[in-house]
Amino acid sequence: TSAFGNLLQLVLNAIELPENPDALILPAHASSGKPSIGVDKLPDSAQICSCFDVTKGMLISAINKGCHTVAALKAETKAGTGCGGCIPLVTQVLNAELAKQGIEVNNNLCEHFAYSRQELYHLIRVEGIKSFDELLEKHGQGYGCEVCKPTVGSLLASCWNEYVLKPEHTPLQDTNDNFLANIQKDGTYSVIPRSAGGEITPEGLVAVGRIAREFNLYTKITGSQRIGLFGAQKDDLPEVWRQLIEA
Repeated sequence: TSAFGNLLQLVLNAIELPENPDALILPAHASSGKPSIGVDKLPDSAQICSCFDVTKGMLISAINKGCHTVAALKAETKAGTGCGGCIPLVTQVLNAELAKQGIEVNNNLCEHFAYSRQELYHLIRVEGIKSFDELLEKHGQGYGCEVCKPTVGSLLASCWNEYVLKPEHTPLQDTNDNFLANIQKDGTYSVIPRSAGGEITPEGLVAVGRIAREFNLYTKITGSQRIGLFGAQKDDLPEVWRQLIEA
């Protein structure tokens, strides 16, 4: 989950838990909200990036030298250049230290919207905005990018629950969501049909094998107890899914 990084630091650094520790993972209560477990509570010895053993203290030292962006911190300390899982925590440390130094923290979504994600959500909700183009015209500039388009698509879906693959919403989806498959390094796609609890009928198993043979797909059992079909071409995806659904 998005809270994993902070929760992991609580364990690694033996930080005292709040009075109601279950509130750390349960939805926030309207009256109290979630307890704060921000990076301010972490000691300088806390390991932020496990790939390159970068501590909070090393990040702060780099920030004090003038590294005021995540990109600069990556170049100086290598934090976030491995698996990338520590980027959210690196960003939190950066923003907290900049705020302490009295430096304005820019939380704009991207260059096309001078608003945070939360602020855009409120604008969409209050003004009844139903499309990316309408939001861009009223509160943005330019044409949008790979950051703001899927983000706004998610916000629109959260607010209005419209079908995400409607023609006006399709360009906002990232590649995997758009094609209902996961793009691979070689440009092909993987299709992993749902198998509840890893159970599949003999007929379903035969159908998956037939589809894999017809489209020349590599198959394997995934860690989630599903049968993964790999090597699908983009043009074949609609027919692959049609046959899977009919099966």
